[in-house]
Amino acid sequence: MTTAFALSLDDLAALFPAYIFTSEDLRILRTGPSVVQQFPDLESGLKLTDIFGVDRPVGGFDPHRAAQARTRLILRHHKSGMLLRGMVISVNGAFLLCLGHAPNSVATAQVQGLSFEDFSVADSSLDTLMSVELQKSLIAEQRTLISDLSRSKLAAEAADRAKSEFLANMSHEIRTPLTAIVGFSSLLAEVPDLPKVALGYGRRIAEGSRSLLAVVNQILDWSKLEDGGLELEPENFNPIDLARNCLGLVSGQVGDKSVSLYLDSDASLPDALRADANRLRQVLMNLLNNAIKFTNTGEIRLSMTYEPVHQRLSICVSDTGCGIPAERLPKLFNRFTQADSSIRRKFGGTGLGLAIAKQIVEAMDGEITAQSVVGQGTKFDFSLVAPPALVDAQTQTESQSKLTLDTAETARVLVADDNIANRELFQVILRALGHQCDLVEDGRKAVDMALTHPYDLILMDIQMPEFDGLAATAAIREAAGPNQDKPILAISANASAGEMGQWRAAGMDDYIAKPVAIHDLAQKVAMWAVRSRDPHKAATQEAEFHLTLAERTAQGRKRPSV
Repeated sequence: MTTAFALSLDDLAALFPAYIFTSEDLRILRTGPSVVQQFPDLESGLKLTDIFGVDRPVGGFDPHRAAQARTRLILRHHKSGMLLRGMVISVNGAFLLCLGHAPNSVATAQVQGLSFEDFSVADSSLDTLMSVELQKSLIAEQRTLISDLSRSKLAAEAADRAKSEFLANMSHEIRTPLTAIVGFSSLLAEVPDLPKVALGYGRRIAEGSRSLLAVVNQILDWSKLEDGGLELEPENFNPIDLARNCLGLVSGQVGDKSVSLYLDSDASLPDALRADANRLRQVLMNLLNNAIKFTNTGEIRLSMTYEPVHQRLSICVSDTGCGIPAERLPKLFNRFTQADSSIRRKFGGTGLGLAIAKQIVEAMDGEITAQSVVGQGTKFDFSLVAPPALVDAQTQTESQSKLTLDTAETARVLVADDNIANRELFQVILRALGHQCDLVEDGRKAVDMALTHPYDLILMDIQMPEFDGLAATAAIREAAGPNQDKPILAISANASAGEMGQWRAAGMDDYIAKPVAIHDLAQKVAMWAVRSRDPHKAATQEAEFHLTLAERTAQGRKRPSV
C-alpha cells in the first residue's frame, strides 16, 4: 500500500527528530536531526540493517509487509544497544521510518548523554500517527467491503433480472404454440359424430399438450419455489380419472418393455375431491415417468387410498426397477441430484423433478418419502389434504370443457394477437359462444380499430412486435374514443406478466394466461361484457358467475352448449 505523505523535511524534523528515510532496498537516503546527533555512524548510502538490528517484528523484517500491516517496529543500534520504536510508511516505492526513543533504562540514557526531551515530541507524534494510520486502515477496509458488497448486490440483481427475462421469454415462446394445440384439440373433442379413433387421437393430443405444458411449468415452478412464490389453485376433480389419465399418458413410453401398469383404489375413495389437480398431476407424472425409465421388466403400480377423518389422499407409486442405493436416498429430493451420475448421461433429465415434487406436496400440506432396494424396486409414498368436493368432479369437468354462455346477450369483441393460430382459435370460441369479433395482428391496428369502432371489450395480447399490448392499452385509454373506458383483458403467454401486475399498471382490467382455458375465457368475456354495458349490474352478475356448479344445478339453471 502506498501512502501519499505530504510533509516537508522541516515538518518531518519537527514531528519526528529520529526519522529515517530509505530506498526500497533499505539504503539510507535522509535522516532526522536527532538521529544525526545520536548515531554518527548512520550515513547516507549505508544499509539500515547494517547499523540496526530488528527486534520487532520477530522472524525477519519485510518493510513492505510491515508498512501494509502497520506493524510496530523496534530497532536496536548495534554499537550502543539503544532502542528506537516506530512504524514504517510506504512512500512512492521508498520507506519512511517514523521513530521515537525507547531506552533500555534511564541509566543507559544518562550514560549515553541522552535526554528524554529529545524524543518526547517524536514519541507523542508517533502515537498519534499510529492511531491515525490505524483508523485510516479500518476506514479503507470498510470502504473496500462496502464497495465489494455493492458490486455483489448489483451483480446479483442483474443476474436475477436476466433469469426472469429468460424465463418470461421461454414461457412465451412455448406457451404460444401450446395455446393453439390445447385449444384446437379441445375443440376437436367437441365435434359431433367424430369417429371414435379420431376422438381418441384428439384426447391424446390434448393430454399430451397438457403434459408438455406441465414440463414448462416445472422449470418455471422451480424459479417460483426459490422465491417462495408457488401458488395453489384448488379445483374439484375425480381422483380415479386423474390417475387413469396419467397412466394413459405414460403407457406409450413402455414400448417393448415387459412392464405392466396397474391402478389400485380403495373403496373409501370419494368420486370427487378438492385440491390443486394440476399440481397433483405434475407430481404423479414425474413419479410415473421415473418408474418407467428405471423399470425394464415387472410392474408399475399406482395405488390410492383415502382417510375420511383427516381428509387426506394417500398415493403410492411403486415399481420393480433397478432400485436406488441406500446411501443415495437421503439426497434423492435435493435439486439437481440423481441417484447415479450415469443416469443423466443415459436417461437425461435436469434432476429437478423430485425436488419440485417434494416442494409441491409440502405446499399442499403433505409429505413424501421413498423406499428402495437395489435390484428389487422403488416405492414413493405421499399424502396431501384433499377434502371431498360438493359436486361430481367428472360432471364439472365435462361442463367446463363445453362452450357455454350464461347470458343471452351477444358481445362485440376486439381480439389483438400476433399469432395467426391463436387469432383463429379466439374467433372460433367467441363465435361459438354467440359473440361477434374483429381480429387484428398488432397493437397499432388495435388502437386504430378501437378509435373508430365501438366494442363491449377488448382482448389484448401483451407481447406483440413493434407496438405491444401495454402501449396499445395506454394509447386507447388516453384517446377520447368510443372504447376509452371499455374493459381491456390482457392475454399473454408470459407467465410473469400476470403475477407482476404489468397489465393493471397499463390500464387493463383483467388477465387471462395462455394456454387459454375455454371455460375461463367464456366466463370472463360474459362477465366483462355485462360490466361494459351496465356497470350497475356488475356486482350481481359477478356474484352469479362465482356460484358453484352445485348451486347452479340446485337453482335449476340450464347451461346450453354451443
